[in-house]
Amino acid sequence: MAAFLESVPATLEGTDVCRFLERVVGSADLAEARAALSTPPDLEPLLSFLPLREDRPVQAVLHRAHGCALVLFGWLPGQTERVQDEGGAESVYRVLRGAAIERRFRTEAEGRAVETSCERYLAGSVVTCEGDEAHAIANDTGSLGPLFTLHVYRPSPPRHVGASAKGDVR
Repeated sequence: MAAFLESVPATLEGTDVCRFLERVVGSADLAEARAALSTPPDLEPLLSFLPLREDRPVQAVLHRAHGCALVLFGWLPGQTERVQDEGGAESVYRVLRGAAIERRFRTEAEGRAVETSCERYLAGSVVTCEGDEAHAIANDTGSLGPLFTLHVYRPSPPRHVGASAKGDVR
């Protein structure tokens, strides 16, 4: 298996999926990663290795080194993540399957997160998040199937991906 992959089974070694992930991780910057995410091969084989849970969204860290993190997320219909920032890291993600609802927030001086926008992204969408933004992603409640997204963070977030922003959401 490729040395950078932390949680992708060896059965993907030498496949288009593995070569694609290596290209994304090896990209020089976030713009190059965004371009790579815009033209992926069929990533369905990757999705089958992320077991979904009824009680919460799931994630698999595929790579975290050299200032970059590559994370696969999965949500069942109606699941949402907590409001989170990425500790100053910028990110770009691709909706691989399903419809993502992304709410963006600004954090006030006292640490309270205030919603600034809400967008719906369909499979194939590639979305960029600035390092000073907080957001929450959810699987559309009207969805009949799971949501999968593949995220690239630069630099790698200084803490565990999924940590929440401070304060209440209004």
